[in-house]
Amino acid sequence: MRRTKLYLLILVAFLSIQRGVAGTTYTWTGLAFSSNWTSSANWFPSTGYPGKTSTTDIAVINTSLQTVILTSSLTISQLQTTLY
Repeated sequence: MRRTKLYLLILVAFLSIQRGVAGTTYTWTGLAFSSNWTSSANWFPSTGYPGKTSTTDIAVINTSLQTVILTSSLTISQLQTTLY
């Protein structure tokens, strides 16, 4: 019984840690004077951009009126859009 409780406690702790590593969801606003992916002003929240500090970030782009320009390689978890 003690061993089962210990395993359950370890499992709960592990799952809690896994949820803590989720990245930030950024939504494209296009409010900067450029269409650069790496311009924080083009994203909400404007504290950064997807892929700047985490490979688990999510980018949401729901506009077809702008071309988003990416000039360097980066890794994100997801790219979401409702347009296609």
